[in-house]
Formats: sequence, C-alpha cells, structure tokens
Amino acid sequence: MVMTVQHIRVLEVLATGALGGAAAHVRALALKMDAERFEVHVACSDEGPLLPDLAAAGVAVHPISIASRFDPRAIAHLARIVRRTGIEIVHAHGTRAGLAGVGAARVARVASLYTVHGWACHPSAGPLVSRMARIAERQITHLADAVICVSHGDLSEGFRQSLVNPARSRVIADGVDPAIFDASSRREEKRRELGLGPSSKAIGVIGRLTRQKGQRLLLAAAPGILARHPEAIVVLVGAGEDDGVLAAQAARLGISDKVVLAGLRRDIPDVMAALDVFVLPSYWEAMPLALLEAMASAKPVIATTVHGSAEVVIDNETGLLVPPGDAPALAAAICRVLGDRTLATRLGQAARMEIRQRFDVHETVQAVGSLYEALVAGRRVRA
Repeated sequence: MVMTVQHIRVLEVLATGALGGAAAHVRALALKMDAERFEVHVACSDEGPLLPDLAAAGVAVHPISIASRFDPRAIAHLARIVRRTGIEIVHAHGTRAGLAGVGAARVARVASLYTVHGWACHPSAGPLVSRMARIAERQITHLADAVICVSHGDLSEGFRQSLVNPARSRVIADGVDPAIFDASSRREEKRRELGLGPSSKAIGVIGRLTRQKGQRLLLAAAPGILARHPEAIVVLVGAGEDDGVLAAQAARLGISDKVVLAGLRRDIPDVMAALDVFVLPSYWEAMPLALLEAMASAKPVIATTVHGSAEVVIDNETGLLVPPGDAPALAAAICRVLGDRTLATRLGQAARMEIRQRFDVHETVQAVGSLYEALVAGRRVRA
C-alpha cells in the first residue's frame, strides 16, 4: 500500500521583519524546511528585509501589522489568513506575535506553537513592565499547544517564574549554517572597507546597539586594552538607541579614532572574516545568533557568563567567559587573546567544531519539523 504524504501548511508569525535573531530563525525555517513535507507561509510587518527576501525566494508572505502586545485587529487578520490558506499550525515568535498568533490559532481552531526568543520580562524591565510582560507570557504559554525555548537558560527561567508547563515545553537550540561562515576570501577587502590597516587588530561586536549587548562596557574597557595593544580597533556593527550614546562615549574617552561604528550590515560573513576577536559583553541573552556566527567563522570569542552565551561557550575551550558588567575582566580576556596567537587559533578552531556538532541550523529545522508533525498528527486523526 502506497502512503500519500500530505503537506503541513505552517504560518510563521513575528512582529517585525527587521534584522535580528528571530527574523533569522524564521528565515531558516522558511527556506530550509523540507518542501515535500511542509508549505511554509510567513506573516510579519514589512519593516526590514525579511518579507521581500522570502518573497523573492518563492515563499508565501503576508504583510501584517501587530501594533501592540494585545491587538485584536492583528488576531482577526491572522485568523483570516489561516482560514483562507488552509494553515494547520501557527508558529509565533516573540511576545507580540505570540499573543496575536496563538490567539488567531484559537479563533481558527488550528494548532499553535510559541517560540521564546528571550522572555519579555527580562532584567532591564521595571517592576510594572515586568509584571505586565509576565502576564502576557503566561497567557501565551497557557494557550499554545507547545512552547519552544531556544536555550536551557530560558526554559529554566520559565520554570522559575511559572511561565511554562513542563509537559508542553522543550528546548530546541537555535543554529547557523556553518557553510556560510567558512573562511571568507574577502577578509582584506572588507578590512580596508572598514578602515582597518594591515596591522590593526579588530575587536568586533555585532548586534543591536543597546544596553543589553554591552557595547558601552567594551568602550569602557577600551583604554586599558589600547594601553597594551595600541593597534586595536573596536568595530561596532548594528543600529539602535545607543548609537549616539556610544559615539559620545568614545569622544569622551578620547578614542573616537579607535572606534568604527559600522551601522547595519547584511554582509556578516565577510565582516566576521575581517575581525580578529569577537566579543559579546551582554547583560542577558536567550541564544545569541551573532555569537554562533562568530564561532562558525572560527573566531576566538569572549562572552559573558549569562544564560544563552554560557550554554554556547565552554570557557578556555571554545572561547573565554567573563562576568557581566566587569570591564577589567573583559579587558584582560581581550588582551589575553590579542597577545597569544596560538590561543586565538586554538579557541577559534574549537569553536567552529562546536558549532558543527551542536548548533547546525539544519538540525534545528529538522527538530522543529518533527514537532510540527507531532502537533498536527493528532488533529488529523480526530478530524
């Protein structure tokens, strides 16, 4: 007897298509999911490059605005998309998309899945904001058929704050495509483009320019680094509310000529190739995509001992870990790597191997696909 394979139609929902970890995750699901088993649709705002890029690749896209954490119009819009296209599972990413997507799935009576890309009730939120965010997260996780956390730290935090049901929650770690980050042949060209000289030692951070990511801490550590390594250059890639703050801080420290504010970039593999050390001095993380990308690029990495980062980096084996908020420790770790080429090479090669073994995006996509099948199978049997 020949079994016929039915496609599972999935709607990926996120609030914004701007560059970031959640958008990269959705891009991977849309482009790498087995087309013989799944038909993937994506709904999000038309902000950023995600929707046009996916549309150009032949993915079904649905521009939608999710104006707030509770947006009845977005729920109704998504429910119409679900019914019109025959979607069987709504997969929401992030709090705003979670409330709208899981709500629409309930209205349309289809399966729902929520991926936590870091809880909204994070350490920077004040008491009132944190309380409201916790209520929103609990509502989503209560209504969703299943919850994915991209790190064990997030799952543990979900348990601690009673945000998740252990029976319906699991970890599926984020990942990257190692092949994209093999050594780029454009290293020297990209270094010249960034204003780096032949003897410059580039210390890079890639991520949103915001307090969370710790760029201010790196600049605070920079004078101590430059005292020992005057050839060092700090390269900050990204955009955000700290753009002007960081420029002013560099000027105040008298190191503006040693800081490159490179802005948003879409040539990240080439930028990674141009760096000598990658640093992520974050105060909190879920699963930092840029750290995975740097490790896949065989860069020596220095990160902080926060959830997410500490799950990826094995201290003194695949990178170095320092306490968050500790500028002297950060400076010492960076100087250690800049001053020891053998150590830098060893850490970088071990990091690349770790990504290939534990954080390959193809494994992530396969695990999510298996969950899709499990969620939909029961509904098809009952139908």
